Amino acid sequence: MSYPKAIKKSEQQKVINLYSIKLWSAKKIAEHFGIGLQTVYRFLRDKKVSRRGPREASEAFFKHKPESFKIKHRLNKKEEELKIAGIMLYWAEGSKGYSVVDFVNSDPFMCLIFMRFLREVCGIDERKLRGYIYCHPGQDLKKITNFWSGSLKIPVKRFSKPYIRKPVEGKTNKRPARMQYGVVHIRYGDKKLLNQILVWIQEYLKCFVGR
Repeated sequence: MSYPKAIKKSEQQKVINLYSIKLWSAKKIAEHFGIGLQTVYRFLRDKKVSRRGPREASEAFFKHKPESFKIKHRLNKKEEELKIAGIMLYWAEGSKGYSVVDFVNSDPFMCLIFMRFLREVCGIDERKLRGYIYCHPGQDLKKITNFWSGSLKIPVKRFSKPYIRKPVEGKTNKRPARMQYGVVHIRYGDKKLLNQILVWIQEYLKCFVGR
């Protein structure tokens, strides 16, 4: 397929704005205007528009990556309470420094509430949901996996390889008696949802603590 070798004068400023301000990729611009990729690169070079480095390109890609979830904004009273509960649970028991939502707990009821928050408030894509189990030697891994799979409605095939803690020599571990079903990680692989939950946490922090 042959492409125009130059960008129309009427479209040149728009191309610059899309690349520099909207953070479109050169490939997306080329497809949008029906021109060759090298034409876009040559035009940007001629107009002395700085090319993005790897980090900036990664940030631009993340910005334009479609969300895998659909937040429900119009909530009834019960749903608003569920939203607050889910945010507070994640604030207390969720991982903040990773690129995925990762809620960790051994209490089935807390996990069930957080799952309802993800499904009913955040509108998650079930296909991106994963489970991960932490348990001690001697516990029935199959029984534990089936328990969390059935309780959380996450298929067994979506549970990652579990972590079985190695016994410490000379030490008797009594924790399994208290954690009958080990510890489960509820993971959702979308950094944009993690960012949204962290924003909500900051909003409550500002509202109730003032900073």
